[in-house]
Amino acid sequence: MARGMVDARLARSIAALGARILVLSLILPTRAVGFSAGCLTPASAPPGRTDILVNGVTRSFLLHVPLSYIPTFPVPLIVSHHGWTSNASQDETSSGLSIQSEKHGFIVAYLNGYNDNTHPPTLLGDGGWESWNGGGTVNSTENKKGLSSVAQRCTWWSGNSNYCYESCKNRRSKLWTGCDKSGCDWTTCFDSTSFNTAVLDLLEDQYCIDTTREYATGQ
Repeated sequence: MARGMVDARLARSIAALGARILVLSLILPTRAVGFSAGCLTPASAPPGRTDILVNGVTRSFLLHVPLSYIPTFPVPLIVSHHGWTSNASQDETSSGLSIQSEKHGFIVAYLNGYNDNTHPPTLLGDGGWESWNGGGTVNSTENKKGLSSVAQRCTWWSGNSNYCYESCKNRRSKLWTGCDKSGCDWTTCFDSTSFNTAVLDLLEDQYCIDTTREYATGQ
């Protein structure tokens, strides 16, 4: 075979290889990624509402999976938290994250806060009493032995007995005080951290998540 023909074939092969490398560089991230267990199994949690049992309590969230999702390619995950008295459905509508999900290829889980307040939400429009257990809410006036009192973080409109949640009635420790004379607070006392962890574990097991790109957002 003539040397010229060999050189031409070699040049074409090198060009083809270069094209493949270019395509791969556009598809594959240039940084290290974390492959969750779900990259090896088909998803069993469909988009939409999912109920999950956390510490004996049924919690729920809405899941949005972009149409571009490929079960073997790890994608980022955003966990979104709605504001007080709102819910996951309203959060999806108002945040615009599902629209961005379709543009950029990440999965979004919209978590529902817990509603264990038996008072009618007469002043809260169409919303309920869904809320989160977090610092600045039920943890607002924590006092620890040996430490000075933590600065009170109760808002000016708290201290209303209608804001009391049933789960907070079980707090008998003197280390805790509420935002009003009844010892009540304005959010649920059910653990929100365990809920978030359970959702992350579930989605990592059932979807191909890049475990180095997991984010939380919300109010």
